[in-house]
Amino acid sequence: MNVAKKQITFTKSDYEWKSINDDPYTLDDYKAMCFQYDKNEHGIEPTCTNNDISDLVEFEVSSNNKSTNVIAATVTAKVLLKDKYAKNYKFDKDNTNIQSATLKVLPIVVEGTGEYAHSVEVCYTTSVWIFRSARSACLMKSSMIRTTSTG
Repeated sequence: MNVAKKQITFTKSDYEWKSINDDPYTLDDYKAMCFQYDKNEHGIEPTCTNNDISDLVEFEVSSNNKSTNVIAATVTAKVLLKDKYAKNYKFDKDNTNIQSATLKVLPIVVEGTGEYAHSVEVCYTTSVWIFRSARSACLMKSSMIRTTSTG
């Protein structure tokens, strides 16, 4: 006896892309998810927002959805039925690819304007000439002077 599979309709309103680590991000003008580079791993993944089917589905995500480096990558995914539900449910269409998302890890930008202080230790030798009289020889004295320069 064949039992009809319950049909699932999965639409764009049933999922959203989110940060894998709940890291803060911004959306640029093209809706790319932008993270600031900080030497940590950042990534994105889709999540089901429809409570009626969220236990039935999972996502298969392309491998470029995470990075610790500066990157701009298009991340693709498809929604799948979890194995234990596949015998009782089916999607209303064969193609279960979802809309892709863009992951960006942005470089740190340092402004080239303004002033900053940078200290460096400087060591140099000076010469001091001492005159005893108009006819005497000049004596030279060397000394080491240690100072800190700013700028």
